[in-house]
Formats: sequence, structure tokens, C-alpha cells
Amino acid sequence: MPEPIGVRPQMGEAFDTWAPDGGKGTVLEWSWLQDRMYSARNYWVVTSPKSGPPHPMPVWGVFVDDVFYFTTTSSSLKARHIARTGEAAVHLESGDMVVILKGEAKAESDSGLLETLGKAFLHKYQVEIVGKFPDQVMFSFRTHQAFAWQGFPESEFMRTMTRFDLV
Repeated sequence: MPEPIGVRPQMGEAFDTWAPDGGKGTVLEWSWLQDRMYSARNYWVVTSPKSGPPHPMPVWGVFVDDVFYFTTTSSSLKARHIARTGEAAVHLESGDMVVILKGEAKAESDSGLLETLGKAFLHKYQVEIVGKFPDQVMFSFRTHQAFAWQGFPESEFMRTMTRFDLV
């Protein structure tokens, strides 16, 4: 897949007037987003049923070849939501160095992939996670659209707001 190209999100005329440089700051590179996804320790996964409130939950995960992987139990609410809709959002903890991903999640069962991910989780968290629970499921999350910005100081948010469209 070619590296996604960032663009400025459309925020409206009032925002462009208020923003430094008239809302024409510098977009971030995809590598900026990748660096934050690779190095983060904690991630928030947000799922939702077809109708009803969003369900945000923190998870551990790994970002491998631009795909985010996380594990949970098959009986968890997030797993049940994904089974129904296939949709999710993932974001990092920081409100200053922001990464928000929207896309689709699906359960993975390939034994070779699970073995590779088990090693990645062990390397990152120094604990064996994958395959340790009887009803555990590994999800892959593929990004369709991403938003990223640097938010501190506040003027950087307006200068660096970036949207990536991957589909």
C-alpha cells in the first residue's frame, strides 16, 4: 500500500479565519502517526452497537504493517459489537499528540499470524498475553480514515490538523 497522503480537514470558514495562517498549516506525515501508534503503550478502542451509546475501553495492542491488533475475550461487549457491526475507532491517550483512527475490525484466527503477534506482544509488554485465556480473540483493525495533530501549544492544533483517507 502506498503511504497515505495527509490533507487539511475542512473545518469551516470561521475556523480558518481564527486559525493561524488562515487554516493553511503544515499537514503531518503518515510516519508521524505511525511513530505514535508503534510506541504507544495504551490505546482506546471504541465500539458501538447499531443503535446505542459508544463503548470506549482501554486495551493493549501492537501496530504491525499499519494494522492495529488487540486482544479481548469473545464475551466482552467490544467483541460482541464488532461481531455485529465490524466497525470501531481507535485513539491514543494523549490530547496533545492526537491520533484517531476509524475503520473496521475483524477476528483473526490464522495460527502463523497469532504466533507472530504473540511475539510482538511479548516484546512490547514483557508478558505473554496471546493464547493465555480460553475465550480470547485477536482482532485486526484496518484504518479507513485517520486524524492526527499536535495540540500543545493550542496553536499547533490548528497548524497541524491532518486527515488521512485510506479507502
